Amino acid sequence: MLQNLRRSSPGAEERVIVGLTEEADKLVKQLTAGDQRRRVISLVGMGGIGKTTLAKKVYNHEKIVEHFPDCRAWIYVSQDCGPREVYMQIINQVSAPTKEQAEMIENNDPDCLGNVFPDGSNGSRLLLTTRYKDVALHADARTIPHEMRLLSKQQSWDLFCRKAFLDADTECYPPDLKELGEEMVDKCNGLPLAIVVLGGLVSRNTSHTEWKQVHDNISAYLAKEGQMGVKAMLNLSYIDLPHYLKPCFLHLSLFPEDYVISSRKLLLLWTAEGFVPEQDDRRMKDMAEVCLNELINRNLIQVVRMSVNARVMECRVHDLVRELAIEKAKEQNFIGTNIADPLSPSTSLSLFSPKSRRRSIYSEFERLFGTNMVEIQFCRQKGEPGTPSYPG
Repeated sequence: MLQNLRRSSPGAEERVIVGLTEEADKLVKQLTAGDQRRRVISLVGMGGIGKTTLAKKVYNHEKIVEHFPDCRAWIYVSQDCGPREVYMQIINQVSAPTKEQAEMIENNDPDCLGNVFPDGSNGSRLLLTTRYKDVALHADARTIPHEMRLLSKQQSWDLFCRKAFLDADTECYPPDLKELGEEMVDKCNGLPLAIVVLGGLVSRNTSHTEWKQVHDNISAYLAKEGQMGVKAMLNLSYIDLPHYLKPCFLHLSLFPEDYVISSRKLLLLWTAEGFVPEQDDRRMKDMAEVCLNELINRNLIQVVRMSVNARVMECRVHDLVRELAIEKAKEQNFIGTNIADPLSPSTSLSLFSPKSRRRSIYSEFERLFGTNMVEIQFCRQKGEPGTPSYPG
């Protein structure tokens, strides 16, 4: 069902676009210039960041239409999509397949690939959207993938206003709603899909009461199945993770919102927890770094700081991705999270809930320890060996 929701059409181009004009112009230039060899240009980014929106804008650009007359095709490739279906879609959009081509496709003839993606000197171009950097590099190692960026605060607000008020150019919105709107937009952390969904929700009713209700329950609204976006789209990234990466991803739910994570500390925790698969020819520390880089390449972790030799020193998790990790962690009793007063007796009692193997406490501890965060993990359960660790 989620895969079907993601199917797109180039004809349904998004009318409200913010912050993509410059990027679209660069891509158009790449697609129409350069040598005549077949090239693949990839758009890479997390779910909901606007890859498909940008691809549609480029696909329908007048210069692209002029440069590739009558020989453009828009294809959706699902995880379980077979080569035959892809080839047939392309050939049907570009030209009517001959009887010979149809037979080659039916028989899965490998030579058919050359007919669909000619590698001659005719200037063929492919524009690929993917959440995974590895896929982009595999498609064309000669071309640097175009990595999508999250929107700035101003761009986020502009997009929200265009969706919520439909006349943002004149800034004719009620002043009492601006503060609520800005706080909601901040929660989206620059993710276009979340901003569009929220803008659409509050556009139906511009009363302060309605906006306050959405403001106080943002997570619930973004998770609604009827909204078809955000959580459902991000959930696909989790579903697609290999089994050895899922515990590493769920472990990210331990860290507080907007927390900058030391990669060294994170890799040590993953290794101590036993998440890192053992390989005879590689140290566990190296394997943990491989897992970290894979989650980064899948756009589930954002890099904050790199070392001079291009190794990740610090990273963070987008708020909405973190909420997904918390939701999945709770479903699997992987972790329990408390946001409470450290002096409250109920907090200390809840630490030993038998349902969760790990607990994470976020609280105001500066009165006691002069720090903003204390995080405690317990590995023991039913006699399981392990030592509590204190990463904060």
